Amino acid sequence: DAASGAMVMAEVFRVGPRFRARIMVHDGAAWRVLAARWVAGGRGVVRFDVVGSSLRMAYQGRLVLAAQSRAVMSAGGSGLRLSAATAGAGSFTATPL
Repeated sequence: DAASGAMVMAEVFRVGPRFRARIMVHDGAAWRVLAARWVAGGRGVVRFDVVGSSLRMAYQGRLVLAAQSRAVMSAGGSGLRLSAATAGAGSFTATPL
């Protein structure tokens, strides 16, 4: 949301030998975890759907997390962020729902 600086994010990240998926919201001041769980492996396809207040994250074609947030209530941009030297992306697609 451009007016408030609010945004949402879905990510898969390594914690030691394991991988965790989570959905987070930034309310313009700080990040807050809305949902999280352990997932098998750190390679694969992540799909993140944001429709109104509904946030849904699929990993490897399977719904793994769902949450609700009214922090972002208007259309905005989308992007991809890679944070490790070993991270890579084969492709990125953003489609209005």
